[in-house]
Amino acid sequence: MAKAGVVNSNLLNKEEINQLISEIEALPYSNVIEAIEYSEPSIYTNGTLLLYVLSMPKVAQTRFNHLITRSLLRDGHRVDLKYKTILMNKQQTYGIKDSCLHLATAMVCKQGSLDLLPEEGCLPRLLKGGQTSCRYLTCMETTVEVLKEDTIFLDNFNSSVCSGKISKHLSGSYILQLKNETITINNQTYWSTSSSGVQVLPSVLSTITNKSLAVNLDLVHEMTSGNIRLLGYLKDKTNWFATSEGLGLILLMILIFLIWRKLTTGAKLPELNLSILQQSSRNRLKKDASQNVDLRDANL
Repeated sequence: MAKAGVVNSNLLNKEEINQLISEIEALPYSNVIEAIEYSEPSIYTNGTLLLYVLSMPKVAQTRFNHLITRSLLRDGHRVDLKYKTILMNKQQTYGIKDSCLHLATAMVCKQGSLDLLPEEGCLPRLLKGGQTSCRYLTCMETTVEVLKEDTIFLDNFNSSVCSGKISKHLSGSYILQLKNETITINNQTYWSTSSSGVQVLPSVLSTITNKSLAVNLDLVHEMTSGNIRLLGYLKDKTNWFATSEGLGLILLMILIFLIWRKLTTGAKLPELNLSILQQSSRNRLKKDASQNVDLRDANL
């Protein structure tokens, strides 16, 4: 269990946990259960003795606003946001790249799960105001995303939302907040039984001076797949046309051969009368013989 990072509560008691907590000055845990949940166990041995160690990280009590960030689609482009959740105060802005522990009154994040963002970067300036440069992505898809149980994000949306017997057509980008109700979006049902208290931040004055366009790999993949499908379709059509032309040529040659065969074998010569030929041959022989006799008599 220690190798898997799972705390074995059978090896611990409340007195040991309370003693461990009392040795650390700043801890956000309100009870022993929360402390054990975020601790990391390890075990050591020297061959005869087993030592079970429960490590609890030291934390800094710094107040941040936990924000959910999404970019809206405008004219086929949207700002390329690397982080979907951030921590922000007046001095610093962190992008959350890994999961954090959510406690009753606080959120604990490991140092390796946070990236410090430059204050002159795109996202901090968009949230705090001022001039900045941002990178954009090309896309056209519609977004329907559940941010919280009672909060739904709609972007590039053009359809109807149904709540009970009431239906309303929406076009554009919206944040829907449910209050113990059920709605239907694109034949998908969403409901809420609690309230998370998510609020939309007020608009700030920001100016994007430099814009760069990033390669949208999803769009490139979709275009490549579409081109491959089109080439396959054209290949099938070309093979079909080639096969059809080959069959047509073969049928034409067969038709020409049949016509030629009919023309050459269909005309029959008249039958010869052998008796007439034989009689004419005898008469010719007799005539030749008589001429020979006459010539012999003349010579004599």
